[in-house]
Parts: sequence; C-alpha cells; structure tokens
Amino acid sequence: MEVIRRRVRAQKNAEATGGPGTTCLVCYAQGRGIHFGVIACAACGAFFRRSIVTGKKYTCQYEKNCVTIYGLPFQKFCRYCRLQKCFTVGMRPEKVQYPRERHIYSCIVSPSMTDRRRMRSDDTSSMSVLGRMMLHYQLLKQRRCVQYRGGIFCSNEPPVEATLRNSRLIWDAEPVFLTEYLGACEAFNTLAPTDKTILYTNYNIVSRVIEQAYTTMTMGGCHENRGYLLDGSFVVASEARISQYYANGSEMEQSSPTVKLLARTALPILEFNINVLANAMQALSLNEAELVALLYIVLWDKHLDELSPTAKETAKRERSQMFEDLARHCTAMNCDSAFRIGNIVLLLSPIQENAFMWREFFRLLELTKTKVLSDQLMHLLNFDMT
Repeated sequence: MEVIRRRVRAQKNAEATGGPGTTCLVCYAQGRGIHFGVIACAACGAFFRRSIVTGKKYTCQYEKNCVTIYGLPFQKFCRYCRLQKCFTVGMRPEKVQYPRERHIYSCIVSPSMTDRRRMRSDDTSSMSVLGRMMLHYQLLKQRRCVQYRGGIFCSNEPPVEATLRNSRLIWDAEPVFLTEYLGACEAFNTLAPTDKTILYTNYNIVSRVIEQAYTTMTMGGCHENRGYLLDGSFVVASEARISQYYANGSEMEQSSPTVKLLARTALPILEFNINVLANAMQALSLNEAELVALLYIVLWDKHLDELSPTAKETAKRERSQMFEDLARHCTAMNCDSAFRIGNIVLLLSPIQENAFMWREFFRLLELTKTKVLSDQLMHLLNFDMT
C-alpha cells in the first residue's frame, strides 16, 4: 500500500505544479513519454491503441468506478474503467495510427498454426476477391471507430436516440470512407471516370440501405422497432419520434408542416428497412463475410443503363467471381451453397426497393428545397438543391 500512496502522491504533486511530470495519468505508474496526447506508461498507451484499433467493447462487472492504480494487489484492471480513464485524462483516438495494411491482413485472414495444419494445401481463400474485400471492410470499420467515437464501434455505453445532427455527420463522412473502400477494388480502378461516377452514385445509397439493415439486425432493432444508424444511434419507427428526430439538430419546429411531411415520408422507408430487410437478414443469420459479398454484388450492378459496354462486362465478371468466392465460403460453413446463395440473392429485390424509396425521399428534399443534408452531399447523390 505504501507503493500506491507514493504513486498517488506523485500524481497529485504533478497536478499541483501544473505539469504532468513523469507519472502515467491513467494508472500512476512511471510515465514513458506522451501517448496519444497525454503522459502515460507504455502499457496504458498500448492498451488504448489496441482498444481503438480493434474496436473492442468492454463491460464493467461492478459500478463503473473501479480504481485504476498500478501496483494494487489485484490481478487485472477493469478494462472498461481503464478505457474510460484514458478518455477522461485526454487520450485522443484520432491520434491512433493504424497498422500497415499487410499486418492487418495477416491478423484477419492468416490462420493460426493449428488452423494451418487443418487447412488443405489447395485452399486459396486468402487470395480471393472476398478475402481482399473483407480486409478492406475491416479497415473501413476501424476508420468509423475513430470517426464515430462513442458509437457501437468503440464505446461500452448503451445506444442513444439519433438526432438529425449526428445523421448529418454520418452522411458527410461516409462518402469519403466509401471512396477509400472502393479505391481498394482493383477492377473499380480500371474503369473510366464516368463509369466510376455512375457506380459510386448508385452504391452510395444502396450500400447504406444494406449496412443500416445489418446494423439494425446485429443490435436487436427488429425486436425493438428501431432502425440503427452506422454510429450505433437509433431512430424509433413512429411518426412522432421521427418528427422529434428531424426537429432535434435543425432549426425546424417539431410541429411544423415540413417536419410532419418528412416524418410521414420517412416512416415507411424505415419500417421497410427494419421489418422486411433486417428481418430477412436475421432469418438468414447473415454473417459479415456474406455482408461484404452482398455489398460487392450490388456495387457491380450491370443493369445500370448508363454504364459503358466495357463496364458492364467488368460488372458481369466481378459478380461471377464473387459468387464463386461466396460458394466456397458457404461450403466452408458446411451448408448447401446453392440454397444459401439463393436466399442471399433474394435479398437483392428488397434492397433495391428500399434504395428506390430513399431516392424518392431525396427527390422530395430536392423539390421542397429542404436543407436536411448538405448541398455537396445532395450533389454526390445526383440531386440538385440550387
């Protein structure tokens, strides 16, 4: 206990003199330089970095006020309280530098020694299109973890009800993330700029429909009548709560005709995403690999009339390749690949229908000149607010 008293005393002295001294602000051990904006020991710096990069969610078994002092006669710190202490003292997740892509790839797709012995020598799943896109989807999730600090990706707090303000943050951030994600696709990079724009504009809405439904499924929104956004906040599927959603974070009154019109229009879109699409994913027990495959398939929509013949051929080839990779994935899951893929394909129709409903909603915003989203984003979605 004397060791603990000395460390606490050193920390108080450092705070009293206005400087951090050499004491870790998280656990009061010997500091080892500045980690993510504050003086910290190597262990706390590594813990914070690991928590942010992996997006781990911890739980506290007590009352969320555990002591985090190095040298206590316990076995381990409470990881939940330790991470919260890191945030409290000022550690900044945006300063976390992610590992090199090759290292992350090995963490995601490289098997352990035990698994390698079990694998067949002719297994090439790590070289497949699905494997590569899964890698880049993990990178996308990590970017979101930093961007949406406090959301489901890096927070242990219960989800909160969404407002228009945090929805705008999502809509403004996602085009950048999707551009990076699509830039990792070799076939996409070979297309002409016009074809890229056509595919991107379509994918920007369709991918949002898919991921929102998948997030709703994983967060249990089907049972709660809630639609979950990509930052983990939710919107309750009722006209009154959607009106409240549009009023919070905007200059519009909840009782205004514009808000009521938006709520009445958005309600069936949200209900469809929850009750039809998310429920279908839940019934199928869709996993993340299948989600990534589905996103890739809808990206290469060969039925877009504006695409050039070359782009349509590329789309046909890429879809075929992904279906082959998906079949191997289903076989590895010990399930009937034809039956499984058939059920996944059946999701495409409600996905396109929900995306069409969103496009009509954006057209309503365009016609009424309602400033719900930024002009730049509306332009990216191929709508004109001027």
